[in-house]
Amino acid sequence: WKTMLLNQRDMLNQLELVNIGMIEEFKQEYLPMSAEDLNRKPSEKSWSILETFEHIRKANRTYVEQFDRILNEPAKKDEAPELFKPAFFGLKFYQMMRPKGDKIPNKMQTMKKMRPDTELGILSEFDKDKVLADMLIELERFNTYFQNAQGRNLKKYKISAAVPLVSFNLGDALRFMGAHTERHMLQE
Repeated sequence: WKTMLLNQRDMLNQLELVNIGMIEEFKQEYLPMSAEDLNRKPSEKSWSILETFEHIRKANRTYVEQFDRILNEPAKKDEAPELFKPAFFGLKFYQMMRPKGDKIPNKMQTMKKMRPDTELGILSEFDKDKVLADMLIELERFNTYFQNAQGRNLKKYKISAAVPLVSFNLGDALRFMGAHTERHMLQE
């Protein structure tokens, strides 16, 4: 494991830029689509677009409440170091999740609690307007997180992950959440 140091400001700005691109893609590509197209599964074993968005939101809920608690507090003056060094497991999880260009190199099984309610038999189909509105709000919220993380020591705060017994520092959690969302937006 080689030491990787990232300029913290640049890293957060890059996460925000990627997220802004996802918001634009979301607005242009998915908002105009019909409920029928958004609920259509490409194959028996695949998720529909709305199911994918619901999965993203379920997975991100693990982090959102913790981000809200931490990032709504004012940052202490001169708290942030210039460089961010990802933790060993934070870096590994990020690298496993992150797309490589327009490819998704590591196929992964989804934990049952993160699967869409339609797959679990709770719903037969998703409400297009609700899922799309909630997803857009969440994507826009991510930009607030990236902005509010500026000026903070990202290694100081611990974030519990969806996987039991795993935690990230704030910087690794922001990177992982961004990579997870990017990965699934690419799948559609």
